[in-house]
Amino acid sequence: MPLGLCTCYSDGLSAAVWQDVILQDCGRDATSDELLERLNMITVTEENAEEVITAVNNITTTESDTITPDGLEATADIIESVTSVNSTSAEVTSTLVGTIASLFEVDDDVLLESQMQTQAPSRIVESLEEQLAVVDLKNDKYEFVTSSVAVQAQSVKTNELDHTGIGIASYQSADTSAIYLYSSNNY
Repeated sequence: MPLGLCTCYSDGLSAAVWQDVILQDCGRDATSDELLERLNMITVTEENAEEVITAVNNITTTESDTITPDGLEATADIIESVTSVNSTSAEVTSTLVGTIASLFEVDDDVLLESQMQTQAPSRIVESLEEQLAVVDLKNDKYEFVTSSVAVQAQSVKTNELDHTGIGIASYQSADTSAIYLYSSNNY
């Protein structure tokens, strides 16, 4: 977003001069919902997807306690726009997961109200699943773990599906914030 606007003026006879700078409201006094709504007006492309989801992540991480159902709806709209460009970037995916993890800090009543009104929480989870389906897999696997969300996408050959079982269990130790993951494969 621009910090200010300045017009270059010339009467066609004399040298051009810059007019006074008009400073813009850069969001310093805007609420989290207003900032999210402004981001929702941006057309998301593959080129700016990482920048947009990073901006959403910054807002949801620092302002999760002020987000309302309207802010969650705007967040869901933005996340759907980001995933719709089918970016294979692991950075976009990791930032998306981090954003979703920060939404766990939103008040439960706000989440419930949002779910009842616009299904924003469900739409966000569906978008995450769509993003995990297209993310670039390094060594046939992508995984990202936060304190509240852990995701994994893995490439499995179709001829191995009959012989493969995947089970995942997790628990959080009472004395640390670490999440321990266990998986088993039956071949």
